[in-house]
Amino acid sequence: MKPVKLTQNVNRRRILSVVIPAFNEELVIEETINRIRSVLKSAKIQSELLVVNDGSTDGTLNTLKRIQQSGSLRIINLATNTGHMSAIRAGLEASSGEYVVTIDADLQDPPEYIPDMYKIISLSRNSKSGFFDNSCDVVQAYRADRTSDSIWKRKSASLYYKLINRITGITLIPHAADFRIMKRHVVDSVISLSEKKLVFRLLIPSLGFRIEAFPIVRDARFAGKSKYTKRKMISLAVDSIIGFTNRPLRFLAYFGFYASFILLLGALGTLLLFLFGNTLPGWPSIVLLILSFNAFLFAGLGLVGEYVGRIYQLLQARPAPNWKEI
Repeated sequence: MKPVKLTQNVNRRRILSVVIPAFNEELVIEETINRIRSVLKSAKIQSELLVVNDGSTDGTLNTLKRIQQSGSLRIINLATNTGHMSAIRAGLEASSGEYVVTIDADLQDPPEYIPDMYKIISLSRNSKSGFFDNSCDVVQAYRADRTSDSIWKRKSASLYYKLINRITGITLIPHAADFRIMKRHVVDSVISLSEKKLVFRLLIPSLGFRIEAFPIVRDARFAGKSKYTKRKMISLAVDSIIGFTNRPLRFLAYFGFYASFILLLGALGTLLLFLFGNTLPGWPSIVLLILSFNAFLFAGLGLVGEYVGRIYQLLQARPAPNWKEI
């Protein structure tokens, strides 16, 4: 069942929707909300706060309900843990502002950058003419300095961006995560897609939106432990490749065709040896049978890979997870 789009009949207001995905962030979520509220109040930015509880198993949901009683807060609840990207998508679907910012709950991305990012996207200036022309669709924060990370973290992150750029052909902003501000038409385009496993750092550039890179310095996690395990990092890399290119399938298809051609040449060579050479009795027939049969199999593998690649390009109709507002 498709999720109910609460934003369909909402009049768009010039406000900033702040989407905060949270999974087991009991120790930090209240500080995150208070800090974001303080930043937006000081900057006099009209806003709404949406926290997406991504199936937390600790006291995150109870803390959110308590905070909601003392101030304006929208809680989007997912019954089970669906993953970081799915939680962000649910928040985007529920948001009602003309601009939407996504920021993690762990306070590693300092919310104090939000006013400057909001100023850029709401008043994009053409540097040549000097007039405001709203030329920016997305302001994407990226880590200007990763010296605080471990060597493994730095190396794996660099490898990820190089690998994805090479395989998918999508030009990424290096070391960019999910701290960004988007205009409403960008949000509407993203949530209209039927795909289930979205990787926003690739999806948004692939759709051709105009992106302004914004350097930030990340802080240490305020409390708790990172939920982004090595297993999830590998899963992100796999989703980034599978979800945005059919090149692995195309490679498999080419391999099948080339291998079948080589095996076919081997079969012809064996036949020539049988006709004009001196071979052991029975050997040519066995080798010819094996090579010709494998040539057929690899040719079929290449053909199947090509057809599957075409199907992949035409059809990615995966349902989005259901959510409800509390």
